[in-house]
Amino acid sequence: VVRGDRRLVRGDQGGTGRTVLGDWARPAQSCQELNALQPGTTSGTYYIGSTVASAVPLWCEMGLDGGGWTRVWLQDPAFDYNSASISYIAGTTALVSSSLQMMFAWSDQNNALSNAWKFATPSVFWAGTPMATNCTYSLINATLIGTGTSVSSYLFTSSTNWAGNTCDGACATNFGIMCLKTPGVAPQGTTGGYGTFPFFAGFARAGL
Repeated sequence: VVRGDRRLVRGDQGGTGRTVLGDWARPAQSCQELNALQPGTTSGTYYIGSTVASAVPLWCEMGLDGGGWTRVWLQDPAFDYNSASISYIAGTTALVSSSLQMMFAWSDQNNALSNAWKFATPSVFWAGTPMATNCTYSLINATLIGTGTSVSSYLFTSSTNWAGNTCDGACATNFGIMCLKTPGVAPQGTTGGYGTFPFFAGFARAGL
């Protein structure tokens, strides 16, 4: 059962090299640091932060692509959201801004991931959440984890764009979106999204 779209980040640049356990008294700098300094750590919730006072419990994905992924964004498609208000999980903004890689995937209620694609973190995500800006195109080289399938295309994110199953519309509606455009197609007007890359739409709910 699909719960939502995960945004996972790996590649924190601020690791200290100290021994960590990931509990509330000894938080890890990131899931990547926990994975590197404590081999064999399984997927689960660990305390992540630069200090005990700032540490927050976050889900670490340790099974895919060598592990070390920190969950920073999770939304349930069963609910309507105001696109621009969908924020990163509390305490993860610094991890995103220092990350080297990002992964988009679907998650079920047991935290099992599917359709997981990884790519270098676009700079647009360092300054704001995925749908904080309108009509943004980021050229990325995305790889489907598990198969090695790679594609170079535009990651399209927007706070006000969605109509039907169109990946890239007029950038003027009330619905946000995030999707990978079909390779070789110029910006504007691609029907659908590329392959199994997660297609997420955030609806603008009345009153928000």
